Amino acid sequence: MNTTFRIIQLQPVREIMPEGVQTITAQPGAVYTVIDPTTGEPPAGLRFEEADDTLTIKLDGETVARFDGFFAEDVDAVFSMNDQPIATVGTPVASTDAAADAAIVPDAASAAEGTVVWEAAESNAGAVVAAEDTATAGSGYFDFSPLAMGLGTLGLVGVAAAAGGGGGGGGGVLSSATTTLTVAPAAGAFTSSMTVEIYNGSGTLLVSEAHDFSTGDYVYTDTSGYGGPVLIKLLDDNATTDYTDETTGTLVDLGTTLRAMAGITAGTDTTVSVTPLTELAARQAGIADNTVTTDDLAVNAQVGELFGITDITAPVVTVDDANYANASAEEQKYGEALALLSGAGVAESKTVDALLTDLNAGLQTSDIDTDGALAWDESASATLNAGANEFETNSPHKGKIALDTAVEYRPPDFSLATDSGSDSANAITNSGVLTAPTTTVTGATMEYRAQINGGDFGDWGDYNPDTGGSVDGVYVVEGRWKDGEGNTGPSQAIEFTLDTTAPTVTAVTLASSNADTTLAKAGDAITFGITYSEAATASVTSATTANNIAGAVTTDVSASAAASDSIIFTVAAGDDGAVTANTVNYTITDAAGNVTTVSSLATTDSSTVTADTTVTVTDTNIAISGATGGASGDIFKIGDTVVATWDDSGSGDNNTDISAVTVDFTEFGGGAAVTAYDDGANGDTTSGDGIWTASYTIVAGSIDATGVNVSVTATDDAGNAGNATTSSVSTIEDLNVVMDITHTWFADLGVSLTSPTGTELSLFSNVGDASDPDGTYIFDDSATEWFTGQVPNGTYRPESSGTLAIFNGEVAEGTWTLTIVDGATGDTGTLRGWSLDINSSSYTSADTQVTMTDNGTTTSTTVVSAASTGVNIDNIAPVFSSDPTGGVDFAENATGTAYDATADADTGVTYTFGGGADDALFQLDGGTSGATGLVTFINPPDFENPTDSDTNNTYDIIVTATDSAGNETDQSVAITVTDVAETVALNVVFDLRDGESSAHSGRTFLTGAVDYDIYIVVEPASNSVIAPPAWTVPGGFAFDANDTIHLVAQGTIDGMYGTPPVSSIGYYSGVAYWGTTSTPSSWYRSRAVGLKPSGFLSRAYSSATNSVDLWAGNAGGWENANLTYAFSLPTAILSSQGIT
Repeated sequence: MNTTFRIIQLQPVREIMPEGVQTITAQPGAVYTVIDPTTGEPPAGLRFEEADDTLTIKLDGETVARFDGFFAEDVDAVFSMNDQPIATVGTPVASTDAAADAAIVPDAASAAEGTVVWEAAESNAGAVVAAEDTATAGSGYFDFSPLAMGLGTLGLVGVAAAAGGGGGGGGGVLSSATTTLTVAPAAGAFTSSMTVEIYNGSGTLLVSEAHDFSTGDYVYTDTSGYGGPVLIKLLDDNATTDYTDETTGTLVDLGTTLRAMAGITAGTDTTVSVTPLTELAARQAGIADNTVTTDDLAVNAQVGELFGITDITAPVVTVDDANYANASAEEQKYGEALALLSGAGVAESKTVDALLTDLNAGLQTSDIDTDGALAWDESASATLNAGANEFETNSPHKGKIALDTAVEYRPPDFSLATDSGSDSANAITNSGVLTAPTTTVTGATMEYRAQINGGDFGDWGDYNPDTGGSVDGVYVVEGRWKDGEGNTGPSQAIEFTLDTTAPTVTAVTLASSNADTTLAKAGDAITFGITYSEAATASVTSATTANNIAGAVTTDVSASAAASDSIIFTVAAGDDGAVTANTVNYTITDAAGNVTTVSSLATTDSSTVTADTTVTVTDTNIAISGATGGASGDIFKIGDTVVATWDDSGSGDNNTDISAVTVDFTEFGGGAAVTAYDDGANGDTTSGDGIWTASYTIVAGSIDATGVNVSVTATDDAGNAGNATTSSVSTIEDLNVVMDITHTWFADLGVSLTSPTGTELSLFSNVGDASDPDGTYIFDDSATEWFTGQVPNGTYRPESSGTLAIFNGEVAEGTWTLTIVDGATGDTGTLRGWSLDINSSSYTSADTQVTMTDNGTTTSTTVVSAASTGVNIDNIAPVFSSDPTGGVDFAENATGTAYDATADADTGVTYTFGGGADDALFQLDGGTSGATGLVTFINPPDFENPTDSDTNNTYDIIVTATDSAGNETDQSVAITVTDVAETVALNVVFDLRDGESSAHSGRTFLTGAVDYDIYIVVEPASNSVIAPPAWTVPGGFAFDANDTIHLVAQGTIDGMYGTPPVSSIGYYSGVAYWGTTSTPSSWYRSRAVGLKPSGFLSRAYSSATNSVDLWAGNAGGWENANLTYAFSLPTAILSSQGIT
């Protein structure tokens, strides 16, 4: 191949392969390209091969270059054929293995060889396409565009610089020319050694070198052929003073880095001044990473224009320079600008860095004119004017220049005359008048122009500072000095919002904090929501509602500007009525200070709120009924339904907006908030009549009390709740009248009773005869007799056609009146007292011994008061303490109590049978009911002949215990009749008289099967039988209570004292004591006969003892038998035994 290609590394720019084929190790992040020296463009028909991590570039089968490690993971190298910044026109060929493999479709041969191949088209047309660009996947070809930039020469090879920086490009052009760059610092005369750094536009460091500026400027020679933007930096890395300050004339420390942005042309020598102005431009351009673009270079001109300088990188001669007078006008002007900055730093005691920071901020906070110029703000203007005054006053060089007439450097320091707004930082005002500049420039006048609401600036002179703007809006006003020759200075710009329109109230709404926002109860907040035409603050002096809500007023207006406010009235008890407007005295002020006074607020949407703070619930309109227990039916018992009613009709509490009513039945054992109804259902009789009804059915519990009440809570639509507890007696269910009266002629009298509600009933009128009534008369609907004819003391029904039941359903509380009319003259009488019995409670009149008016009317009253109110309840059912679990056994043929039904000590419990299958065979306390609960068989049961319903000897009964209130409890009892073995009666005689024996001696008696009558016959005197007292008797003998032992002594027993007792002394049954007294005088207790525990009978002959065998076996236990004494045997006993 005859053509020799050159491989260029574009970032950073350098030629890495001047000629021939070489193997290059790819550098991380590097960008490479190929140039054909004959055309100055990339050659057509390049072939790229990827094998492992190596990229090989070929043309016509010959290798142009080889890049080892190009496709390694951490290299990220790029091969570009495009002159544009990387990735802006197309995606370059990159070393991303996986993506490249996915995009490239190699031919079969290359795939077999393990090499990925793709080629550039011969036409060089199309955008840059990467191996990973799937848009061309499968084509096998990638088009590369030719270089578009102009090419210099490097030998015979032209190269393109890679992209860098922002818009405008930071790239340069490489050539073979040598460029000299002179760096000239100026802020005064520099005398120290500082480090100089120079970067190309891409941020690549070209040189870093220390230089002593006392020897002259620094000169850098570039042989790389680079041309384009550069950044020059002077680093103050010494510890000494650096230059002579022009205002003070003393050596000072720079204390910061000075930078300058410039453009160089390859082969052209350039001098760049590095000054505080170039540093200010670098800061305004936001240079932070050493890269510079052509757009950044444009800021140099904008900053220079602020000082009337055409090029701030051009040479400068400072005022303190001896050659100042011989310098060009541009050089002098630049020097004067630096003198101005020097004076500003001294005037405000700021370092160069601090001064430039403040000035840069002054530019950044100002608007940029539509023509691209910068303007100072008020603070920066004041700083620069202070610098001019400082230099002209104190600098040793003040005679060389006249800053007071130099409009080119002096921005005006004018300001807004009136910042009427609430926040000065916002510069909102109702006047656009400006103050004149504080510092004047001799021979110069001010001119202004304005930009309104982001539009174009007007012409200079269009804005009148004395009158301000005429249209509300956002203003940017620029002002500058202009001398008589037409020279103008830098602008100062201020921004403010002009608002001359006072705020207004545009809408008023009204709402309550209640769930229903149109209603308000006590404690609710009624809010007037106020909307303004613009954000405003408010100050309220007073506020009242149209109907004078008495509650607290909260002037909840904004402490800071807002577009809406509220005035809140808190409703107090007693505040009632509709609210539609209020009267106020307050002002609203917008952010510009415009003020409007508001005197009234009326709703703009017809919204209203009605204050409703009360619900009336009175105790006298609450009634209780439903008791059926007790002798008079006035006790609420288990199963009774307590019906509570509240009268809210027109004749009752007469509320009109009740939404819910609940009744508290807790004193009855019920719920605390049982819903009441006025709907004609749910226990209520008539829908919408104002009578609210709730009920509760009493269940078994533990309440036994008097004076029990309910309470009613009613809630209206506004949420107010009223509550009252019944303080009157329950609704009348039974009423009787008791009257103690005497009169001389009964037929003259008429008596009537009037209730508190006005209901009147005649008890009798002109009845009876000429008899003289004297005593107590009771009127009761349950009486059987009418009050007619001759009437003795007693209980009667009213004589009239009406009954006392006419009062049923009324509330008893109040004043009752008894009226007595004496219809004739000549007879007199006395009302000695009277009372009402209401539901078994008695209410006695305080009137006693009231003399009746002859032929006139006498009245007496009694008051049923709340103090005597409440009803009675007993929901404690009797509890059986006699538990028949497992049933009760009862022996056949027996009499007595079969079961004792015993309940707890609840008052007045009675027992009855409750419907058991065999109840009819039993009796309680000898009858059908009883107070003790003793259950007995009417006839003794016979096991062999059962009479129970199932004929199985199990008798089923139910015993019901009922207390005085009528509460009942049933007890089921199963009584089982047990079989008893039938016994045989048998007489046995032991004849122990002298000379006799017994045929029964030594016999054994049967246990239980036979009832024995045993006769032991003995003789008196010396032949009596005795027994010592020390013997003990073991238990377990066969005799029981059905057996009887008779000791029989015929004749008189010697020594017997009195009637022989039949008793048990010690362990023996005796016939008589031996002696003359009933109390033995010694241990020796003698008896006519004694029974030994062994079953032997002992008898004594004089002092000797003899024993006779009576029965054998089963020693002891005879004491269980009945013991008797007799003087003779029953007839035929001896003969029945063969004894005479």
